[in-house]
Amino acid sequence: AYKNEKETVKKFLRLHPDYKDKSGFWGTTLLYSAARGGFIDLVTYLVETVGCSVNAQNQRELAFALITDNDTDRQDPAILGYDPDPKLAATALHAACFGNHIQIVKYLIDKGAN
Repeated sequence: AYKNEKETVKKFLRLHPDYKDKSGFWGTTLLYSAARGGFIDLVTYLVETVGCSVNAQNQRELAFALITDNDTDRQDPAILGYDPDPKLAATALHAACFGNHIQIVKYLIDKGAN
C-alpha cells in the first residue's frame, strides 16, 4: 500500500483477508500506509470496498501498552533502553495529518475516524 500498488494490495488481501486491519511486516496497517503516502484512491478502496476500519491502530510496543499512570519508573525511555517508534499505535488519520494530506484527513473524518 505504501507504493500505491492497488493490484498488489488486492492480491495480498485475497490471500490474507485477515490482515485487512492488522499490522504487517513494517508494523503498519494497509490503510495507514496508503494514507501516509497520500493515495486517496487506495484509501477509498480500502475503506469502501475492503471494509478496513478507519480507526485500526498500528502495532503497539508491549512495554508501553502495559504502562499505567502509577508506573512512573517505567515511563522513562532511558530506563526502558530505547525511544518509542512514533508510528506505534497510530491510525490512518495520524498518517494523513503527518503527511499534510488534507483530502484524506477530511475523508477519514467523514468516515468516522477519531
